[in-house]
Parts: sequence; C-alpha cells; structure tokens
Amino acid sequence: MGVHTAPVFARFGSEVTIIAGAARLRPLEEPEAGELLAHALTAEGLAIHIGVAARNVHHDGSVFTVDLADGTRLNSVRLLVSTGRRAEP
Repeated sequence: MGVHTAPVFARFGSEVTIIAGAARLRPLEEPEAGELLAHALTAEGLAIHIGVAARNVHHDGSVFTVDLADGTRLNSVRLLVSTGRRAEP
C-alpha cells in the first residue's frame, strides 16, 4: 500500500521517504520490477531507503524521529506506516 500511495502524496506536495527493510522494493516480484519502480519513484523526487530497517520511532508531541539500522535519522511532522501484506499458508 505504501509504495502505491507514496507518489500520490508526493504529487500533492508532500516530501516522501520510503523505508523498505527488504533487500528489494518489491521482494515478491522480479528484481528488475523493483529496480524500475525505485528508479521511477526517485525520478519523481521520493527518497528511498532499501534494505535498511527502522530500529526506533519516537514522537515528542510534534515531530516523529525514525532511526534506521544504518544510523540514518529521519524527522517528520507526519508518519504513515504501511507494513505490507503476506499470504497466509
């Protein structure tokens, strides 16, 4: 859901960052599909962190801080969490 809605928010003027903990943006699809999607989203101005997990999220009452496993720290006034989906066996 997040990868699908992220460009919509960006087109309405929001600064968008996608954090994908998996090694690829669309891990259940062909690697080339994820690479092409990442390229298209980056070209639209979205920031993407692929293969790095969010380790900590904090909200101080006005700003969210997300610490990534690689040491990157992101700050935002809004946070949308989309955890994806997985088929049940």
